[in-house]
Amino acid sequence: MYISLKIFSCLPLARTFIAQILKYVETVVEALKFYLYYLNGGREVVLVIDSLCSPPTFGDIGFGAMLGRYFLTLNLNVYFYIVEGQYRSDWLDLPPSAHPFSLLIKQQKKIVNFVLCSDSPRAMRVEWKSLIHNLNTKHLSAFVPYNYKIFRRCAVYHDYGRLLSMLFNRFARPPKSKFLLSASEFLGQIDLAPPPEIPYITVACRYSKYWAPDRNLSDEEFLSVVRLLQFKFPGHQIMVVSCGEGCDYFKNVSSANSLRLIFSKDFSSNFLGDVGLVLRSKFFYILKGGGISFYAQCSNVPFECYQAVDRSLVFRSRKLFPWNSSSQLFFATNYSR
Repeated sequence: MYISLKIFSCLPLARTFIAQILKYVETVVEALKFYLYYLNGGREVVLVIDSLCSPPTFGDIGFGAMLGRYFLTLNLNVYFYIVEGQYRSDWLDLPPSAHPFSLLIKQQKKIVNFVLCSDSPRAMRVEWKSLIHNLNTKHLSAFVPYNYKIFRRCAVYHDYGRLLSMLFNRFARPPKSKFLLSASEFLGQIDLAPPPEIPYITVACRYSKYWAPDRNLSDEEFLSVVRLLQFKFPGHQIMVVSCGEGCDYFKNVSSANSLRLIFSKDFSSNFLGDVGLVLRSKFFYILKGGGISFYAQCSNVPFECYQAVDRSLVFRSRKLFPWNSSSQLFFATNYSR
């Protein structure tokens, strides 16, 4: 009886392990499909983020944007569709200020176009029927990663992340200077005040009353992180990077504890400006949630990240992506989304 119970308790681990293997095999197959397409002269790629099966975030859409940026380094034509009109259930958890959802979709489109660094917009907003029409007419000869999932309206944003890692590691490694995000690209988005001249470090602090509050940083965690960074980085200012709601909240916590911190929303009114502040900093730190970390992880800025993530996305121990250096450390915690 004891042995059977012990075996039963191992089943979740076995299922997780099998799931990781299947995701790996699926990624290998998709990478091989692209490799054959590329060898045969194919030069067009279509990427799709469907709001029906994707979250209302700026971080997750970055997987697709950076995959598109990778394809651009190979001189491919990249088209990026954001499907709107039908939404995953967690979109309903957004605060009233995020309604209508088209406002958030507009911001997602701007982020994708910015990452794809193109004068002519590559990201397009469409409804489902228009996407299907375009795929069956304009893009018949294009490579559409995970097209079988897209047609079934399944999420592919994490699949894009796994494929990006595999292609970068196994297929072609573009120069980091050409592929990775740089502070200079984003400085023009810092629109309220010039970034600090003296050395500073950034710490992402998530706070939202509405969407995924379990990923918020608690007051105790916030104070512990700040004290740790003050000890590790003497002579540096500490900048809290968050949304407007988060900056207001942690300003109050900071004031109540006599902390002298600076806040991203005093320099930037938008997400891309916050990314610029992060990439210009000497070091980036995050504990728990916050999609802005993805953009640090796709740059040269040193970082330390403690986050819940699908383990199949992790390249190797303490290294999220194959392009990360020894000064860019990632520590995976339990993932539940």
